[in-house]
Amino acid sequence: MANWKKVIVSGSTAALAAANVDGTVTANAFSGDGSNLTNVPAGSINIESFTDGTGITVLGTDKLILSDGGTEKYVKVEQLFDSSDFDTEVAANTAVAANTAKTGITSGQASAITTNTAKTGITSGQASAITANTAKVTNVSTDLSISTTATAVKIASSDGDNASVGAATDSAAGIMTAAMFEALEANTSKTGITSGQASAITANTAKTGISSAQASAITANTAKTGITSGQASAITANTAKTGITSGQASAITANTAKTGITSGQASAITANTAKTGITSGQASAITTNSAKVSLNETNLVEIMSQDLGGNFTIGNQDSDTATFTGPVSVGQSLSVTKDITCNNLTLSGNLDVNGTTTTIDTTNLAVADKFIELNRGATSNADGGIVINGAANRAFGWDDSADRWAFDFTGASATQTAITSDAFVAAVVTSDDANYRKNGNIRIDSGDIYIYTE
Repeated sequence: MANWKKVIVSGSTAALAAANVDGTVTANAFSGDGSNLTNVPAGSINIESFTDGTGITVLGTDKLILSDGGTEKYVKVEQLFDSSDFDTEVAANTAVAANTAKTGITSGQASAITTNTAKTGITSGQASAITANTAKVTNVSTDLSISTTATAVKIASSDGDNASVGAATDSAAGIMTAAMFEALEANTSKTGITSGQASAITANTAKTGISSAQASAITANTAKTGITSGQASAITANTAKTGITSGQASAITANTAKTGITSGQASAITANTAKTGITSGQASAITTNSAKVSLNETNLVEIMSQDLGGNFTIGNQDSDTATFTGPVSVGQSLSVTKDITCNNLTLSGNLDVNGTTTTIDTTNLAVADKFIELNRGATSNADGGIVINGAANRAFGWDDSADRWAFDFTGASATQTAITSDAFVAAVVTSDDANYRKNGNIRIDSGDIYIYTE
């Protein structure tokens, strides 16, 4: 059975299913039921240390230990009597047969129990009342009756005082009077306001806190508070352009005002004929594209620093080579469709390799990261590890089916997708973690050592 098996070492407590010992076992104490002990000398049992049993009630089915010619057996207590004699004694005992013997109480107590005249723990008056069944405390002999008025409910008792439940108030609970019910049913009761206010609320004619004229204006939506009637009309007609002259307003409407520039500039902008900052000859040359400025270092730097308007190509042959004698800085994404050969390459950012194989031909690989991630991007668990090349490859990795680290000593390759495990790594834990219940794992618990076996 799979379980943690205890390793017995000096100072540990043994828990063994069985033990075969050729020599002598020395112990200071023994615990257990001793059911399988044999060859125990009689003198080794001290009955004086047993629990005192004189106060127990002995039943016929209780057992006693005895030796039958050297074989330990037990007998029931009822076997100690001759059955026929026992039956005769019981039959002759008329008190037992009639169930008139009450052992442990006096004859007077027995009689009182028989006639049910002794009522222990209550007074004689209570006993008499119970016997005659005349005391009915807080009870009535017939059903209660109820009568009502417009303001109260009366509860009539058959043999006691009547009780009345009055109307409810703002400080005490009670019944709802007929008037209260009618007011609630008609929804005419408006608590805390006058009847006139209640009627006004119902008709929605009272506009509290404003004059009748304001109320009418609100109803007709003709009152524009805080502005003149002219402003109100202008807002309605959308003719008021606040803060500008009427001429400006018209110009805005016609979109004819070009603020901050001369009329000539405005016309030039409209006709797109003004080429600001260059001569008319340059403007004409640009228009006809007839000016080819001689290329020099200054012009090239200036041109290359501008937006070239789209993609461009340097050279037109596959054999064309662009050589840069100084550092090359690329300020945006770089797409290369040919092989790149570098002497030393330093990347200040991230490196993503999307190919199927990455080969590093180096004597020493130095990695600053503390952890290396394998099987990246996988959506499910899988095997993984490292392979050491040699005459026969060796592998160390994670065996997902066994859910533990494993060795492959028979040979492996870097192209394999699973590890063929022929041995496993033994883990050491300090608690009974279900994840480590694997063959050979070791648990240290309170100074004891356990090995898990399946």
